[in-house]
Amino acid sequence: VWAQWQQEARVDWDASPITFSRLAMEIWEVIKHEDWVLTANNLKQQVRKLWDFDKPYRTPGVELGTATQIGIDTGRRPEDILNLPVDCLHHDTDGAVVLVYDNAKADRLDRRLPITRATAAVITAQQARVRARFPDTPIGELKLLPSPRRNPHGRRAITIAMLDERHRAWARGLGLNHRDGTEFDPARLVPYAYRHSYAQRHADAGV
Repeated sequence: VWAQWQQEARVDWDASPITFSRLAMEIWEVIKHEDWVLTANNLKQQVRKLWDFDKPYRTPGVELGTATQIGIDTGRRPEDILNLPVDCLHHDTDGAVVLVYDNAKADRLDRRLPITRATAAVITAQQARVRARFPDTPIGELKLLPSPRRNPHGRRAITIAMLDERHRAWARGLGLNHRDGTEFDPARLVPYAYRHSYAQRHADAGV
């Protein structure tokens, strides 16, 4: 698959304006021996196919933002979030959107959790990105948060280790402070903490 993508990237090599595929390959030739990080533009997803993401910190990726948002909004365990299939949104009989997930720790499968429309919108946007990135993989085999590394068909999710490392790097860059101005220790901001925050919000609301 990787060789095929390299070959496809050379189609219309001399086109004007330059193709996204050629631009991605030209940049890769310059940076491949450097300690690089992709911080923004992914050139229409071409870098996912043509660059070697050999370390978790190479890009925070939209998967980190999506996983973090789902964790904050739903309070599910990180491992349950990462295991979500792409087709994880259903509707109850009253039309309300629910997240269907597996509670792996308790071995309780197909749990249904009501979620807000805002959370559903985050997931729907991620579903669209995944389907566009892996158009030839059956929907039933896709993960909602696919790994960016050696995952040509989208069947493998990002790992807990990758999520933790990317989240740690992101948290260090936030520069958070307490109300009294003292620095907040970013080591305390971990994905599992969102589960406790979720529970506390509901307790404060008297739920």
